[in-house]
Order: sequence, then C-alpha cells, then structure tokens
Amino acid sequence: MPDHALRVYESVLEMHSNAENPTPIVRLHRVIPFQHTKVYAKLEWYNPFGAVKDRVAASLIADAEARGETLDNLVEPTSGNTGMGLAMMSNARGYHFTATLSNQIPLEKRQALRLFGTNLIELNDDLCPMPGQPEGAMVRAATMGAEPGWKSLNQYKNPANPEAHFKTTGPEVWKQTGGKITHFVAGLGTCGTITGTGRFLKSKNPAIKVFGAHPTDGHDIPGVRSRKALALTDFFKPEEYDGVFEITDAEAYGLNKRLIQEDSIIAGPTCAMALAAALKAVPDEPGNLVVVMFPDNAFKYMTSYPKHLPDLFPQAAPQPSVL
Repeated sequence: MPDHALRVYESVLEMHSNAENPTPIVRLHRVIPFQHTKVYAKLEWYNPFGAVKDRVAASLIADAEARGETLDNLVEPTSGNTGMGLAMMSNARGYHFTATLSNQIPLEKRQALRLFGTNLIELNDDLCPMPGQPEGAMVRAATMGAEPGWKSLNQYKNPANPEAHFKTTGPEVWKQTGGKITHFVAGLGTCGTITGTGRFLKSKNPAIKVFGAHPTDGHDIPGVRSRKALALTDFFKPEEYDGVFEITDAEAYGLNKRLIQEDSIIAGPTCAMALAAALKAVPDEPGNLVVVMFPDNAFKYMTSYPKHLPDLFPQAAPQPSVL
C-alpha cells in the first residue's frame, strides 16, 4: 500500500490524486480584494504528470481497460495536458500514444509531448481542437480511432472524464474544507472538471454554488473554450451551474502576473481566468469559502507571456552593425 504520509511509492501511478492523497489547496491573500470571503486555489500541478488532466487520463484508461478494450494504439485530440497524461499513462502500460493537436499550442507543450514519447501530429487547427474542419485535430483523431488496431478514448464525449472528478476532485475538496465550501469555480474546456466536481459537491450540499469561466472568441488561453466552442463538448451543462463568466485575455494574463509576483503561486493563465471569474461571481460575506481550480503551472506557457505581458519581456535592443 502506498504511504501517503511519508510519500513513499512503489510506482508513480500510486501518486494519482484522491481523497486520501489530495492535491493541495492554498489560501490566496494579496490578489484577493475580500475582507471576509476566503479563497483557496487547488494546485493541480501536484498531480504526478503535472496537470488536472492526469485525473482524466487515468480514468479514461482505467474505464477502457475494465471493459476489456484493446489499447495498444491510442489516439486523442488534445491542447496539451490530456495528451501528456495519456502519454505517461501509456508509457506505464506499454501502449503507444498518438496526439493530434493544433500547431498554435505553445511550443513548450508540443516539445513536452514529444519528450514524453508521443507521436505528434500537428495540424492547422484552432487553439482548441474543433470538429468540422477537414484538417482538424478532432476529425483526424476520430478517423484514426476508427481504423483497425486503433482506439480513441474521446475526452469530449466519454463519461469517464467527469466521473474522474466526481470520484476524486469533489471528495478531495469536500474533505479539505471540512464540508464548509460554499463556492466552486473552474475554467471550461471539456467541462469534465466543473460538471463532475459540481455534481459531487451539490450531492453533499445543494446550496454550494458552482461557477464556470470561459474566454472570449479568438482568445489566446490554451486548454479552455469560448462560449461558442463549448457547445461541442458533451459535458457543458450550464443548467447545472450557478453562473458562467466570460474573461478576456487581458484580465487573465494581468491577474496571472499578480498571482505569481504577489501571492507566489506559479499559476498558468487558465488558473487566473478561473480566479477572475470567482472575483466577479462571489460576494464578500462572512462564511464564504471558495475553491478555485488551478489546472497547471506557468512553465508550459512561457512563449505565450511576451505577447500579453510585454512590460516583462522588452524587445532586445538592436545591436550596432559591424563595419
């Protein structure tokens, strides 16, 4: 049995998160304007392969294995994190993994996928994979997955996605807050996180408020979807949420800078997007306890930051020509 107290494991797979081995929640202070409401960030880069999507990758594979499916050659469209989780799970299981993705995904993520052993198919697709495009990542993965000897687990339609969060994220948050959580906020991508976690928390206390955050059309925040694009995942269930907020790139990246420099949280832009929604959605009242999902850290987005935070990345001064 894994020893979570001493953090001693026989396999890295024993490190997957659950109520007995949760990712940490950390209270935010300096970026929070509230006097009474407490806001905690759930730091998902403490999952074994570095992101919230590790939960989904493990759940997708476990579900398929339980049904006796052949998984020797997996293919999945991804904006990075699910692909990384599936790549490392495939390494552990002896499977081969191919990821189809947009060539607009940050270079860091594409390089990491290759390092993780992924066969990478880069396409001229939107930042988030979209169906209906002949060269799109979703179409290519579906076509390959239908071929003999291949399998696509399809995170956008597979119930094992939100089930991962119903079984792990929700129970963790409930236990970590002693059942005192009043608000839960998450970014909207496949929507497995908000839907699965929200269902669990509301099953424990229907009064808990659940809010989602999404970017604008044409955004530059990898891993999340605009309102229009959200219609393309089976797990966008706005009738189950208490509100959905649109956050601009400027809001997300500006707050991202503050999180890092003021609260010393090495969050990525999707974290700041969700936090920006929380600050809009939740009133400052005694007894409020908010948990915001922070999907991954800043290091996967270093090529994205100069565009949005130019004050931190001045252009190199031109060098004098040499005669």
